Amino acid sequence: MKTIPLLIIMISCASLGIVDHNVFADSTVAGVTVINLQVDPPIIKVGNTFTVSATLVNNSTHAIYVQEHACRDFFSIFFDNHATSDTKGSCIPRDIVQTLNPGQQIRTIEPSSNLVYTATSAGITNATVTFSYLLYNQTSSGPSGGEKTISKSFMFTIYDDTSTIDMVHPPPLQQVRLGIAPNDVKCDNLVLTIKKEDSMPACILPDDLANLVIRGWAVNPMSSLLDAGYSTQVQQDKFFYDVMNLAPLRQWSKTGWKFTGGNYIGNDKYDIHFSQLGLYLPPNSGNPKVACDKGWYASVAIDTRKLVIYNASYPMDNDCGNMGSVTFNPPHQIICDQNCKNIRESHGMLCYEIDKDDNNYCIPRENNMTQILIPPALSTFGRHVTPQTVTVQIGVNNTVQWTNADDSMYAIVGDKGQFRSNSLTTNQTWVYTFDNPGTYGYHGEPGPWLRGQVIVLPSGNFINSTGGK
Repeated sequence: MKTIPLLIIMISCASLGIVDHNVFADSTVAGVTVINLQVDPPIIKVGNTFTVSATLVNNSTHAIYVQEHACRDFFSIFFDNHATSDTKGSCIPRDIVQTLNPGQQIRTIEPSSNLVYTATSAGITNATVTFSYLLYNQTSSGPSGGEKTISKSFMFTIYDDTSTIDMVHPPPLQQVRLGIAPNDVKCDNLVLTIKKEDSMPACILPDDLANLVIRGWAVNPMSSLLDAGYSTQVQQDKFFYDVMNLAPLRQWSKTGWKFTGGNYIGNDKYDIHFSQLGLYLPPNSGNPKVACDKGWYASVAIDTRKLVIYNASYPMDNDCGNMGSVTFNPPHQIICDQNCKNIRESHGMLCYEIDKDDNNYCIPRENNMTQILIPPALSTFGRHVTPQTVTVQIGVNNTVQWTNADDSMYAIVGDKGQFRSNSLTTNQTWVYTFDNPGTYGYHGEPGPWLRGQVIVLPSGNFINSTGGK
């Protein structure tokens, strides 16, 4: 799992994120390419005027002639929304041609003195830059054929004029040019995403991420967290879009959450299809609001087939120090509320109550076996196994299975050395069969607080006390 760095930025009343001012759609004609599309200034608000720069590269085997036209220099631009290109006065006719030999390039900044680009409304703008050129004719040593064009699109954000934005780090591409790996780019309280087209980084507001994923612009961060029911990228992107628009995730996205990763747990036999998501939320957000000055992390369990949120965990006020760390590893287990527990048990699972809020941990039920849980660290019932005491009968259910649901490793050790397991990692199990009647106390190593006992009865009358609660 890769984590997204947490940084600091001041944003108020902003409804859109900073999309890296670079490639959205690409076009290459006979080795002629448009690169390095950027706007200036980097932060544009409604009412601002701005410029656009682009570079035309000739990687073909022949020279080309680039034409400069009236009312513009070497390229024209089209804005689909949120910005306009207006003529300031009369255009001065001109017909300037510049030769680009193979391997040469020209960088130009628009608009010319006769045009003005103006931000008219807040939103993500898709802009298309178009260069015109003529091919070189070796026979006549001049232009050949008709005018050709090459276009390239990119996106940038226009902010509301009331937005207060304090950029701490340079734009993503500048960070990459400084030698920073794309996945390590810092986004100043925005979400780092990777563009599908060129695997380069971009910084956006969380509220924009789902839209950019379903439009095919951004890499889907949840693709690895899904089961075979989402075998195509279109299905995966649609799932991510639908999940990110569920409450409370949709509400959280407006406050600036960051998707930090997660994992998938699936079992067709028991109809388990869960993704556990890790989300960072800024200070004073979430429900209930938690006054953590560094923000906090939420862990959300989602049924990936039914698109239902079964559990969303929140920190308490005294958890701020633990929840505000830079990185977050979502828990490996799925924590179930009462409704989820009922569904899981109807599919043959065994669920254990692990706190006073009716949260449960569910595992596959094994026939003719007694099952004991090492609960996750978040259990408020104390750090002990559950059930602490089980009664088994030889020949019926005297094989006992321990499941470690904690993030730490433990060995199960008999108090008198009668048995010892290997160290159990998260979600790992260990099985031991008791062949002699008696009472067997045991503990965890490390973690002597993980104490319990197994009462073994001879064949005959049997008292059942092995199920989860």
